Amino acid sequence: MSKGLSDSNLRKLWRDAVLTKHHYRCFFCGRHLKETTLEAHHFIHRNNLLTRYDWRNGFPVCKYPTEWHMSCHQYAETPQGKQKIILHLSIHNFLNYLQDRDTQSKQWFVERGITKNDFLKTMYDELKNIIKQ
Repeated sequence: MSKGLSDSNLRKLWRDAVLTKHHYRCFFCGRHLKETTLEAHHFIHRNNLLTRYDWRNGFPVCKYPTEWHMSCHQYAETPQGKQKIILHLSIHNFLNYLQDRDTQSKQWFVERGITKNDFLKTMYDELKNIIKQ
């Protein structure tokens, strides 16, 4: 595997890209990273290689609850939280994109004539470009 394409490095880049794309604000309550601890939350579970490192599949959420509400990370798993995420994905035309990738990676690679390493390199480059902006 090429340098920089390890799972831990790509997950860190993914988190940084998700925070960058959302201006370091919680997707649900809008609090800034300076005000709370933010985590990057996957909409499609991270065990899917095709969406694991895709910034479109991530949302910053508050990690800890406050005295007035549950954590936004917990809220993301509720039907209301999922509906808000789906609405956002639909508005930005990401829902179909992610659903197309919610499949077996081996077949997806074969259909496109690429290798897993090619795919990871593309994800790495895309994430690095987002963070540099």
